[in-house]
Amino acid sequence: MRDEIDELIALIDPILASRTLAEWAEALDREGCYWGTVQSVEEAVADPQTRDITQWELDEYLLDY
Repeated sequence: MRDEIDELIALIDPILASRTLAEWAEALDREGCYWGTVQSVEEAVADPQTRDITQWELDEYLLDY
């Protein structure tokens, strides 16, 4: 299965690299697609929404699961 995944990535990567994020965002939004970016750990930690979460809110969230 890993071979198939690597093959699929090899096919998709050049397509994704052919446009900027802004261009993909516009195209996907125009077609009504749900999409979002994936943040690195560093980006997630630096995100203002992450910094604004209090420990109490985090505890409450984790208790729900």
